[in-house]
Order: sequence, then C-alpha cells, then structure tokens
Amino acid sequence: GGYVTIGSATLATYAPGALTATTNYQRRTKSVSGGITCYSPWTTAVTVTVNADVTAGTIGNAQTICYNTVPGGGITSTGVGTGSGTITYEWQANNGSGYVAIGGATLATYAPGALTATTSYQRRTKSVSGGTTCYSPWTTAVTVTVNADVTAGTIGNGQVICYNTIPAGGITSTGVGTGPGVLTYEWQADNGGGYVTIGSATLATYAPGALTATTNYQRRTKSVSGGITCYSPWTTAVTVTVNANVTAGTIGNGQVICYNTIPAGGITSTGVGSGSGTITYEWQYDNGGGYTAIGGAFLATYAPGALTTTTSYQRRTKSVSGGTTCYSPWTTAVTVTVNADVTAGSIGNAQTICYNTAPAGGITSTGVGTGSGTITYE
Repeated sequence: GGYVTIGSATLATYAPGALTATTNYQRRTKSVSGGITCYSPWTTAVTVTVNADVTAGTIGNAQTICYNTVPGGGITSTGVGTGSGTITYEWQANNGSGYVAIGGATLATYAPGALTATTSYQRRTKSVSGGTTCYSPWTTAVTVTVNADVTAGTIGNGQVICYNTIPAGGITSTGVGTGPGVLTYEWQADNGGGYVTIGSATLATYAPGALTATTNYQRRTKSVSGGITCYSPWTTAVTVTVNANVTAGTIGNGQVICYNTIPAGGITSTGVGSGSGTITYEWQYDNGGGYTAIGGAFLATYAPGALTTTTSYQRRTKSVSGGTTCYSPWTTAVTVTVNADVTAGSIGNAQTICYNTAPAGGITSTGVGTGSGTITYE
C-alpha cells in the first residue's frame, strides 16, 4: 500500500512484530544541527517475504477395530493442507504414552499396521519456500479404538466312542473365552472333509448327536463391542474317535438232537464279526427262561454240553479299542431242538414152555415206551 512511516522507530535497527504480509523496510538518517534538520536519502529497501499461511487440512476415518488388525482404509485426508512452495506432511501417533513422530510418513494419508492398543493420530502440513520451512498447526486428532484381545479359551473331553453313539458329556469348556462386549461362541466340526461351521452352536459347550465317523471339534470366541465383531483364534481341536462299526457275523448249525446228547459240531461261526482293536465274542442261551450269558464263551464258535431242553443260542461281537468296549447287535438265534426223552416202557409174560412150542400169549407190553414223533420198537 506504499511506504508508511513507523512512528517511534529512531534507532539504527528496527524489530518488526509478527508479519502476515510481505513487507519492505527503508531507513534514512536524520541530522539536527544549528537548529536545522537535514535528512539523508532512503536506503535501498530490505524485503521480508512472508510465505502464505500454512493450513493443516483435516484427517478422518476414526474407527473401532479388533485387536492386532489393520485399520480399514487407514487414516484418510478429508482436507488437504495448503502453503507456499513444496507441501509435505508430518504425522504423529499416541498410543497412551504421548505423541511420537512417525518416521517416513510424509503423505496426506497414513496407513498404520496392525494395532494392539487404541491410538490417536494427528497431522500437520510442512511448507518449504525460499529456503524457509513453515508448519501448520496439528490437525484435530483421529482415534482408532482397539478392542481388547479376544481369547479362545479351551475345550476338552476328547474320547473314543462306539459307532453311532453320542459322546459322553459332549464337548466341554475347560476354559471360557474372554473379550469386550457381548461374548458368544462359534463351533466347527471336521469328520474328514474339512472343518464346517455348526449352525446355531453358540454356547461354550457343544453336545454332538450320535457319530458314525471320527470327528474333530474346534471353538472360537465371538466378541461384539462398539458395533464391531471380533473373533479369537480357534482353540486346539478336540477329537472324538469313533471305532469301526461292530458287526455280529452269523452263526449256524441249528439241529434236532436226542435227549441228553451233545449237538453235533457245536454252534458254528458261518460269518465272523468285525470291529476295531481286539475282537472277542459273547454268547447267550435261552432254554425257555430268557437269554442268559454263557460265562467263559468268547470264541467265534461254541460247543454246548449234553442238552435235555430245546435251547436257542445267540452271539455278539465284542470290540475293544482305545480303552472303549463296543458291541455288535446279537446274531439271529440258532436253535438246537431236543427231542423228548425216549422211555423203554416194560414187557412181561415170562414163562416156561415145552420144546418147540409157542409162548402162550407172546411177549406182552406191560408199559409202552414214550418219545417224540413216530414210536416203534426194536
């Protein structure tokens, strides 16, 4: 706006205040002598160039994230900084111990790595012009809130079970998961084809139904806090080992025998049983009063003693594997039919006769013989 005299500035030097515009300064000498005031010409002007005001702009993308994850989208620039010359930026982070400069962060945006603590970020604009570096104020901070770490807890009750049975006690929780907000759980099962999520299983424990294949189970904790869902890692898997299906096989040699005789060839195995581990057998008999276990009979075949009553036999397979004993169903029964006891009856008419004569009245039956079926005599 043209030169303006600076009142009260009478020294050889001059100290301006803070400047907001480029300003030229000139000085002249004032001489007072013999009542006469004289002036020198003005000096060559000195210019103080004032760079443009440096503005910080604005940053954004405050958010809540899971523990040890990367903030989605990073810290964005919602308004660029301005200034003279070359514009770059400086960033600082504060995770609870005060703001610390982030080395190498010179762009308008900043992409943090995975965070394990709530962290606030601020940015300022750096302007370099005419060999002078100027800075804006720091922006309003943007905070990335980090939810507490979600832990999985532990599960247990690995066991060995029989085919098509329910694991005793289910899959238990030996240590609960932790985390902020509302906690639930997710479960997965793998019976040989890879892990599959078990829908609607949200409790700390899980009760499987009857299993026909060895199955691994794993659980993770689900934490919902601040509108964010976070997960723990999966627990170490628990395995329910399912022993092979135990089959009964088949038995044979149903027969009809005489009273108080031994069945010919015993009760044979026409098809062996199968299963896991050590295979033995159990036998039962029923001679009219219901099936009763036959102690000591553990082979595939069984040799009964002499029978006086019609008797049915059945067998089942016993499989012992992994400390677990499993049984097959009972075979179809084989029956040894025992005919009624055959009695001799009695005969009479002992007598003395003459040579070459017929006994009077013959040899009589004083008591008929008895037995099953058709009766004749010898």
